[in-house]
Amino acid sequence: MALALEQIQKFKPDLIIASDDDAVKYLVVLHFKGKEIPVVFCGVNWSAEQYGLPAANVTGMLEVLPLMENLQQIKLFNPEARKMLILSENSTSEQNNKILLDTLFRSAGFEPEYELVNEFADWKSAFVDANQNFDLIYLPTNGAIKNWDKAEAVETVSQSIKVPVITCDDFMMPYCVFGMTKVASEQGEWAAKTALEILDGKPTGEIKLTRNKKMVVWINPKLADKMKYKPINFKNVQIFQ
Repeated sequence: MALALEQIQKFKPDLIIASDDDAVKYLVVLHFKGKEIPVVFCGVNWSAEQYGLPAANVTGMLEVLPLMENLQQIKLFNPEARKMLILSENSTSEQNNKILLDTLFRSAGFEPEYELVNEFADWKSAFVDANQNFDLIYLPTNGAIKNWDKAEAVETVSQSIKVPVITCDDFMMPYCVFGMTKVASEQGEWAAKTALEILDGKPTGEIKLTRNKKMVVWINPKLADKMKYKPINFKNVQIFQ
């Protein structure tokens, strides 16, 4: 973040757009919150309260995933499902989510456990073990997992899958049976539109914090066929090829 701060100070922008938890936590909050320059953020997961936002000069769009709807769909398919593994990258966002989402998982009737990994080899091992010991696997993301091999991940999933695997991000669908996913472009489009409003003279403090609303429902038929899984109560389901 030191390089980003240096470049901002050199460029002297009229407005900053910041994306994701790391940018907000380590750049916006430490150096720009409460200052004159307006800031628009996006991609902050679930809540910005831990960062003391919004502020008079900071507003943004939270990234709230259709996770409860996803879990409810699994309950329709398998009402007895209880044990759930959240298998993801070891990042600031996922560490935050471990705290923020535990209550949501439990309120949906699941007993969550977490495996946040740094290396692809650890992800593979955890995935194989989870299919022996859990009723459900949730794969949030993989971007910070080192040495990720897509082809090998697909093969690992195909060979070892025994329980439903779900996601809320479309780029994880090669490894999942079912997904209710956010539309990532919604965040950037809102941030750009809001930035233009502020540059046109609208006070940042008058723009309320908001959250994303768009959603796409997916099914991976190759994996779904392995367990005869079909989504219930959905007509417009995208087929992952």
